[in-house]
Amino acid sequence: MLQGGHTYGPGVDVWAYGATLAEWATGLPLFPDVDPGLVQLIRLCLTLTPAARPSAAQLLRLPYFASAGLEPHSSPEPRLVAAHSSSP
Repeated sequence: MLQGGHTYGPGVDVWAYGATLAEWATGLPLFPDVDPGLVQLIRLCLTLTPAARPSAAQLLRLPYFASAGLEPHSSPEPRLVAAHSSSP
């Protein structure tokens, strides 16, 4: 949240309103140097339909992560392991 806060409050709404008003008044983005790849990542993460939302493995293949040197795991989907196995 704002300035390291951990709770949501009226200040968050006021800041968001002010940021929106500033962009509307100037016609310019408040944060102009945002990486287009980051914008793509955020839009994909915020996909409302769960079936259309990409998995973490798919997101890690985006060009945005290529510059970070991250390599997808050989097994991109997590495997569930039983906490208690019944071995004979």
